[in-house]
Amino acid sequence: MAKPLDVIDQHILQLLRSDGRMPLVGLADAIGLSRSATQDRLARLERDDVILGYTIRYRTPSATTTQAWLIVRFTPGTVCRDVVPALLLRTEIKVCHSLAGQIDLLLLVEVDHPTELMTLREHVAGLKGISEVVTAPIIAVHTGAPGDLPGHAGRTGG
Repeated sequence: MAKPLDVIDQHILQLLRSDGRMPLVGLADAIGLSRSATQDRLARLERDDVILGYTIRYRTPSATTTQAWLIVRFTPGTVCRDVVPALLLRTEIKVCHSLAGQIDLLLLVEVDHPTELMTLREHVAGLKGISEVVTAPIIAVHTGAPGDLPGHAGRTGG
């Protein structure tokens, strides 16, 4: 049977709601318990399904940012561990997918101005082990079912 939440448990949940990545030491300091006692409480809250997971909040791109996909191919003999660490140092690279097939990496990038996209693309293309970079700027993002798109009636059936 799950133990009822006390004031300290509620304080932990409040702190994690505002910062789900708060370090354990910071959380322990904030609630006034040792690191191990705080870790035990977190484990119990997770075990009792009070904490179901941790998530992130992120900034949605503004209308003034430029997003693009960079399609990357390696030179023969290059593998992800040769290239990815250098790529992940760039804050403009938001997502890095490793793919099977003719494309080796698919990078979602976000910059403040199109000229920054060109600079980033040139940086990526200049890394050792990269043979080709194709840039595909994002001009629109569509979400929802096909029937939800303007001017598209959708299809029912085959």
